[in-house]
Amino acid sequence: AAGDILKDQGTPTLTHGDIWAGNVMVDRRGDEWHLTGLVDPSGAKFTDVEFELAYLQVFNTVGSPFFDRYTARFPLRPGYELRRLFYWLNTYMIHVWLFGDRDYGDRTAEVTASILLYTR
Repeated sequence: AAGDILKDQGTPTLTHGDIWAGNVMVDRRGDEWHLTGLVDPSGAKFTDVEFELAYLQVFNTVGSPFFDRYTARFPLRPGYELRRLFYWLNTYMIHVWLFGDRDYGDRTAEVTASILLYTR
C-alpha cells in the first residue's frame, strides 16, 4: 500500500541537493571522464539518497547507464517509483515558487495526477 511505501524513509545521507551539469566538475583523462568536484552546495542536507537520485531523473541529468551502474551496486528499495513522484512534486513546487514558470506549474499538475493515479 502507498502508506507503507511512504513510511520507508531510508537512511539519512549527506546529499548535494542541486546536482545538474552546471554544478558538476569533471576532468577528461584519456577516454574517460572523472568527477573532480561539486559546486554550489547550498542545498546540501541529510536526507534519503533517493531524494538525490530522483532529482537527477527529474531533469534528465543522467541517463540509463548511470542508473544501471548505480542500482547494480546499491539496489533501490521497493516503492521507489512512488517516492520519486513525491520528490519530483517537491522539486517542481520549489521551482514554481522560485521562478514562477508556467512549465513548472504544468509539471507539478502532471506529477500530482500521477500520484493520485498511483495511490488509488
